[in-house]
Formats: sequence, structure tokens, C-alpha cells
Amino acid sequence: MKKIVSLALCFCFLVQIFSFGIFTAYGVEETAVYIRTEEDLIGFSQRIANGNDYSGMNVYLEKDLTINEGDISSKSQAELNGLVKWGNVLDDDAFKGNFDGQGHTISGIYFCPSEQTATGLFGNPVDQSSTVKNLKIVNSLVVACDKYAAILFGSCNGEITLSNLYIDADLRTEYSYCGGLLGYTRNTANINSCVYAGTIEAATGTKEMGGLVGCYGNGTLNICDSVFLGSISGNSEKVGGMVGGCYKEQLFITNSISTGSITSSESSVAAFVGNTTKAIHLTNNLYTQTLDPVGIGTGGSFSSETSASSVTQVSTANLIGTGAMSTLADFGFFAWKANQGMMVLPATVADMVFQNSNITPQVSTQFVGYQIAEGTKGETVHLRLVAVVDSSQYEAVGFSVTLQNEVMGTKNYSTPIQTVYRTLTGYGVEQERVDYTAENLGGKYIYALNVKNIPVKNGVYNFSVSTYHVTDGTTVPDGEAKIFSVDCGIWQEG
Repeated sequence: MKKIVSLALCFCFLVQIFSFGIFTAYGVEETAVYIRTEEDLIGFSQRIANGNDYSGMNVYLEKDLTINEGDISSKSQAELNGLVKWGNVLDDDAFKGNFDGQGHTISGIYFCPSEQTATGLFGNPVDQSSTVKNLKIVNSLVVACDKYAAILFGSCNGEITLSNLYIDADLRTEYSYCGGLLGYTRNTANINSCVYAGTIEAATGTKEMGGLVGCYGNGTLNICDSVFLGSISGNSEKVGGMVGGCYKEQLFITNSISTGSITSSESSVAAFVGNTTKAIHLTNNLYTQTLDPVGIGTGGSFSSETSASSVTQVSTANLIGTGAMSTLADFGFFAWKANQGMMVLPATVADMVFQNSNITPQVSTQFVGYQIAEGTKGETVHLRLVAVVDSSQYEAVGFSVTLQNEVMGTKNYSTPIQTVYRTLTGYGVEQERVDYTAENLGGKYIYALNVKNIPVKNGVYNFSVSTYHVTDGTTVPDGEAKIFSVDCGIWQEG
């Protein structure tokens, strides 16, 4: 947290939020990372590869990003070698924070580690928890360099939570224990409202391939309201639309659909779980393949409270288009949506996939006030202008400032701002902490401009401040300028 000594929060246009008062310090709460450019995203992946696990931090994707153009999976190896590559995330690297895609899309990822390692964009968590949510990944390719591989996490010993994901990325592997989302999980993994729509290309002789999870070996695995919509090809053994292999009793699959393509002439190939040696828990699931729902291995079974009747085979036609909603209602699938000619999806995922990309986002900024802090005692002060923006769909935000003083004359500034925050933190005269959130100030993010080293001997300064945003290279002013005066003479010694 950054602090600047001796804050006086003395005025704000939104007086119902900022009240008059004297504070002794101010700062910015730096517990979040905002990804707004392709360079930001690649930098994020490189920092994971360099050992930054983002433990306890929130990472927000602010807009749709395309790392590489063209159909990634159809490119030759020579063409792939020339692409911008994901960071070299290896065995001991892992993301242990909370990644929120905010409904945005990442396209054009190419990830092929430089050495033999478990493989996943977010690494291989050993402890603590990792969350990825509200994200689409499309037109991307991950190449496995050892067993335990998936698009998101390879080998998972930490607790994993995945929700509201649409992953249409391909995985190529010559190794076992691979899945669309997770490779191998040995701890608690919760998968809620997730769709895998990519292709897993597995070499002959591999095993434990799953549309969502390659192998469940320990802990608890919960899969709810999720869909296998992609394909698994290659003659692998123990292949399932949801899970490849299951070796613990705490596997729960509920209100989920397996409708993807599975091609293998080997044994233990099934719509939901390729092979289980334990009792598994399936409740109210649908599938379309001409396969057994579960491959029952030695010691495997349905749990005592469920049976084969907990999975129902339906036709693909019954799950496509708006007419599919009646089918889903018959089976108690209520938190789902359909679009004309498209497969039904969990409602939160459908909102991301079916959204109209042609809608121009509306952006608005607003100046909400200022903070003043003592600089060199008795000589200077620092002023911080504070504004909010209600969207992330912009290239920059900024301030236009006119400063007038009898001694200094008139000066004009137009300053773009790239860094935004969710919280400003102040400290009162008793050192009590005061947090001002973007939401409470009427926006999605806060941004600020520091005007430093204002001479106090010059007395009164008159300010005219307005805000703007930049979209598609065009600067758009937002609202009328706010006019106010600051008497810096009160900070002068004597």
C-alpha cells in the first residue's frame, strides 16, 4: 500500500459519499491486477513462470484480447514457432489467486512449454486455492509436454474452483492424464457452469482422458451444470466425456450434459466417466453419445443413492435451439439458456457466448473530488484529483485541468491515466482506516491524478477540472467542468 503523509480530505462534489474531515495519510489498496492489453496478459503469464503465484490477489480481465491472429490449431509448426507465446509455466509454477474474466474473451493463445512438465496455462498448484471464472478462451492451442495436462491447470494438489467458463481451445498430447480443464486433481475441485468445446488430440497408447478432467485421484470432485461439447480423438484407454479415470468415492456429477464426440477403439470409453474403481454419485444428467454412461472398472459402481437411471440418453436435436428448453424443463434443468440453432448452455455461460459483440459499450467518467496532503512542511502541498469510470471498455481515461493563480498565472494540463483502482484508503487523525470504494463513489473503477509540490506561499489556487475517456483513438469529454478553489496558505508555517 502506498501512503502519502498528512492528508486533508477537504472537499468533494459527492458530499453524501465523501464527508468533510482531516486525515493523516492516504493511499491505494493494491490487492488487484487489471489486464487491459495483450502485453499485460503475456506479462501476467510470464510472471507466473517466474514464480509470482498471485496468492490472495484478484486479477481482472478488462476487455477482449487477441494474442495471435488466424486459426491457431491449423498453423504449421514453423508458423507456430513465430507466434507470441504464453509464459513458460513449468511444474513448480502456479497461479494461486482469483482470475475474473468478467465475461471477456481471450483468443490466439499458443502454449508449448520448453521442457518436460505438467502443462496448464495457470500452472500446477500444490497448496492454497485457485479460482478462474467468467472467462471465454477460444482459438487457442496447448501442447502437452508430459503427463498431467489441460488447458487451465495440469497437476492440481491445491483446491481449484472453476465457474462460468467457455473453453474452446485445443490440447495436443502424447501423454496420459489429460483433460479439457484439469489434468489430474488430488484435492477439492469444484466445476460449476463450465463448458469445454475444444478438441483433445491424444496419441495411441495414452490413458485417462476426460472432456473436463483427465483423472480424479483424491479429495472431492464436484461437477455441476456443465457441458462436454468438444471432441476427444485418438485411441486412448479410459476416456470419458466428463472424467477419464476415477479412483476415489467423492465424485459428484449433477445436472450436466455430455454431447461431445469421443473416438477410441480401446476399452473403458464412456459418456461421463471412462473408468471408475469406486462408487460414484451421478444425479440428473443427460447424454447423446451411443456409449455407456460410465465405464465400471474393478470395484467400481454407482453410489447407493444413485443408479444408471440418474443419466438419460436423449437425441442431439433435443438439445439444440430454443425448442430445447422444454426438454431441459422436463428434466429439471432450469438455469440454462438456448439460442436459435445452438446447443443449450448454462445460463451464465450462454450470456457470454450469445452476447451481441456489435453493441458499442457506453463509457462515462466523473470527477468526484480531491484530496490535499502536506508536502515539504510549510512550503508545498500535494493535490490528488479523484474520478470514477463506469466501464472497462476504453483505451485511456484522464483529466483536463486549468489551474489559475495570481503568482503563477494560468496553466493547462491534459493527462491520460492508465492505472485504475477499486479502493482508495485513508487514515484519520486517530489512525483509523477509511476505505472509499469505486462502487460507493458511483463507478466501476477509481482513477487519480497527483499534482505535486504546489507552493503554499502563493495562496489561493483556482481549479477547473473535467474528465474524459479515449475510445478507438477518439477523446470523448464527459460532462461539464467542476470549478473550485483551494487556499494553500493555511498550510504555511507561522
